[in-house]
Amino acid sequence: MLGTLHIKNLNLFYISDREGGIDTTTFDNNCRLIYIDIPKKAYLNFLATKGDKAFVTYNPKSLYILDNADHSDIKRMITSIDGFNVDIVRGSSQKSHILSPLEMRLSFYISAMFNCDYNKISHINSFNVLDKSRYLPGINRRRIKS
Repeated sequence: MLGTLHIKNLNLFYISDREGGIDTTTFDNNCRLIYIDIPKKAYLNFLATKGDKAFVTYNPKSLYILDNADHSDIKRMITSIDGFNVDIVRGSSQKSHILSPLEMRLSFYISAMFNCDYNKISHINSFNVLDKSRYLPGINRRRIKS
């Protein structure tokens, strides 16, 4: 499906707390998909070794899945890019239905990975069970319940 959506390359990083080495699997069927199962420590070492310029090169074609982690973990992992200090922020997805290029790319990737099956994607969407006061900015936090 990624190839059908004209996505020619995708690096899928699965970053976890496990110990050990980096496991890489490549799929090449209308899209070159590289699945990289990498421990968090190894990913941090990868960032330090390859440098910020490498991140800028591969990031536009990458999707990251952090196992047992949240936004604050990403914020602590990535503090500078290409020599500039950065502050990673949460996307709110509540801006009058306008998507940033990053949010649009993520939506395409997820859609392709689930064979464009909206019901399947909707069923696994954890937004429905999250505490909304944490993710929706500018609301009265006392009134919202999960």
